[in-house]
Amino acid sequence: MPHLKTILRTDKIFSEEMCLKVVFVFCVLNAPFALFVGIHTHSTSLLLVGVLCAFDAFTSFITLIVFKLLLKAPSQQYPFGYFKFEPLLIVIESTIIIVTCIVSILHALKDLYHQSGFLTNHSVGIYYLLIVIFIDLLMCIYIYICRKKSDSPLLEIEYLGWFYDLLSTFALLGGFVSAYFLAKSSHVHLQHLAVFVDPVMAFIIVLVFIVKPFLLFSENVKDILDRKPEDSSIEGIIVDITNHCAHELHIKINITFIKIRRAGRVHFCILKYSVSNNVGLNKITLLNNNIEKTLQDKIPQLYLGIIPESSLIKVSKKVKK
Repeated sequence: MPHLKTILRTDKIFSEEMCLKVVFVFCVLNAPFALFVGIHTHSTSLLLVGVLCAFDAFTSFITLIVFKLLLKAPSQQYPFGYFKFEPLLIVIESTIIIVTCIVSILHALKDLYHQSGFLTNHSVGIYYLLIVIFIDLLMCIYIYICRKKSDSPLLEIEYLGWFYDLLSTFALLGGFVSAYFLAKSSHVHLQHLAVFVDPVMAFIIVLVFIVKPFLLFSENVKDILDRKPEDSSIEGIIVDITNHCAHELHIKINITFIKIRRAGRVHFCILKYSVSNNVGLNKITLLNNNIEKTLQDKIPQLYLGIIPESSLIKVSKKVKK
């Protein structure tokens, strides 16, 4: 049975850890440039991108710490591992994005009211956005490949973040180009419309960014609160395998209790069953081992606690793909 550390480090270049490090480096490099160009062009939208990128750099650093925790073996304080930190991190990151989007909406509304959203130095913004589009496209492809190899919730939110960033950057580029031509227009009315471009771009970015964070926030709060997995087939698989293994050993069992919860990338299950008193301890142990081995290939990352009620013996098993 491969160790979790081996599972998470399958390919060094496209591994989850390497991908998280690359994301962190690009966020650290991009944040000050976005803020500088935002100030230089008087763009609330670019300032929003810079602030979000700075938050991404911070959360990417925390993500790397959480990733290291996931590699650690369960301890006395965390007997089921550190997987709760994964949905907790996603909740924090989603909250930061939502709050930042709300603040940006307020600034955009103020610019619309005062008509103070006039962009300057259009060429600087356009050249910067062209470079960012190229980088975002490469990062989306890279993270997508890494996510397919590791099936990681952490990379899922990173991929969504960079994909939305790519879409919003296209919107920003279109806005800067539009503002440039409106400002250069000989018609006064068209020149006046240029002040509305940046606030509208801020609205577009918020609408693109804010939906998925709300969904991720809701989904991962449920994980923190030990929600039942939405995939109802998991319980059926566990019940069928348990009954099948018992039938092969000619043991009549009655499943009295089953509880399945999810935390990040893992599932936890407590399974209780009763057998007749004439079934010996050796046969119960063999049954538990058979259930564990069969589930290994069926459900990835399952922590299984088996309680045979007749013998009052609890056997805790950790099942990994």
